[in-house]
Amino acid sequence: MSSESQPGQEREQELGPGLASKLERDLYLGLEDYPGLGLELSPNLEGPESEKELLDAIRQHNIGDIQRLLDQRLNSNFKDEHGISPLQYAIDSPEDKERGLLLELLLQNGASTKSRSCSGLTPLHYAVQQTNDTATHLLLKFCAHPNSQDDAGQTPLHIAAASGNSVIAKLLTTNGAEISAKDNFGSTPLHIAASKGHYKILQILSTGGATSGDYQSDRSEQWAEYETAVKNEAASEILMEELLKRVSITAEEGKAWQGLLEFASKKKWWSLVELLLEKGVYPDEISDNQRNALAYATASRNRNMIALLFGDSKERDGEDLIELAVKKEWRDILFFLVENNVNFRDVAGEKALVLSIVKGWGAGVLMDQADKWRPLLSLLLDKGVKIGKEALKSAATRDATLMTSLVDKADVEILNEARVLGKVIDSMDAKKSGPAEFKLVKTLVEKKVDLSLRFSGFTPQERAKNLHLPLEIRNLLKTPVEDLEPDIGWDQAPEQQQEQQSTENIYRHEVDADGEDLYTA
Repeated sequence: MSSESQPGQEREQELGPGLASKLERDLYLGLEDYPGLGLELSPNLEGPESEKELLDAIRQHNIGDIQRLLDQRLNSNFKDEHGISPLQYAIDSPEDKERGLLLELLLQNGASTKSRSCSGLTPLHYAVQQTNDTATHLLLKFCAHPNSQDDAGQTPLHIAAASGNSVIAKLLTTNGAEISAKDNFGSTPLHIAASKGHYKILQILSTGGATSGDYQSDRSEQWAEYETAVKNEAASEILMEELLKRVSITAEEGKAWQGLLEFASKKKWWSLVELLLEKGVYPDEISDNQRNALAYATASRNRNMIALLFGDSKERDGEDLIELAVKKEWRDILFFLVENNVNFRDVAGEKALVLSIVKGWGAGVLMDQADKWRPLLSLLLDKGVKIGKEALKSAATRDATLMTSLVDKADVEILNEARVLGKVIDSMDAKKSGPAEFKLVKTLVEKKVDLSLRFSGFTPQERAKNLHLPLEIRNLLKTPVEDLEPDIGWDQAPEQQQEQQSTENIYRHEVDADGEDLYTA
């Protein structure tokens, strides 16, 4: 071909292959670029009247009038007052056997597949948007670029993925549409298909060579789209069997997949969870809603899945899990978490302690049920769960042996803060105090608790004498009585201190005939 055809060759290279014949390509690229073809050109018939006549003929599917006007070399790439070209009118016209003919006629006579609307839509965008299979096929045949982007960065495949038209999606992918193309928001056609639950589109895209980049995005909102897809059973199955099996997830990408892992766990899609774990997605990260895959597995009481998630976990922070299991009173799950060295935080650990105390030593609890809960307390203490004020309060009046086990593990600061010694002495009965009670008081004294702290207006020694507790216990409590600190009760607020302290003078000190101290009203 002569040098005069060079501009046409450049455009041909830009647009790529796809035309059925060389003549069709030449006609599409523009006859003005090919004067060497030897065709006689008529002067262009231009003007509003002719343009209106062409648009009317397109609306009416009047092939004869369209042919006549095009033969007179009317420029078919004009736009009306709304920025719409004749080709777009033809795409949007009613579907019948004539529509394909008039579209082909316009394309053969130079209608441009590159024209754009005010929002950047090409005719191919428009055809896909209108779910016009015939127009899509013809536009691709006449070299419409399948990866053109509109002002939002969307390609025709993005639109097909959103509409769920699998026929058009197949046409686009087989004609070079990139499944990895990202719009201005970072979404690929795959993301959009997943967000809509269009599993047939997902299947088409998954067989088109998708890579991990198609699923990864800087936007955390992307994972909400995957969550939407998993709500559709068929879509989740495709995600499991088609998409994830085709990608390798790097360590850097693993965190980005947390949303899907969490949602799959929430929906109890355990096969998908297992597949994500196999791909290297770890369950450790906490999402914005402060729930993770372990929490959902615990909520489902799926012991096998909990074990699997723990096996793939690098860090074990179980506050949410423990609190959930405590709230639901799931003893077996609590045992599992504690046995597997979950990292308790103070609040969650103490809630588990209180539950084990209430269930193991509570009034009205059947012995066979209590026996099932009591080992949990020992396990919690062996694992070093921090003992707080609530656990001590719960155990103080239940059982001396139970309380001794807690006191032995508790910090002296919390024992003093909770006035544990005073509470223990106050709850004792002279007739029922025996070796277990003696051991409890001895353990408290050996922990070096402050013997001068008052509870309900009395020091431990004063209250022990008043209650006529055994001498062995009272001897453990001997301490100078001067400079005693003011007392507050176990559950009393600071404003109640003054009222409490007013009770200190209710009793007066006397000595009986044997020299024993007495406190009488």
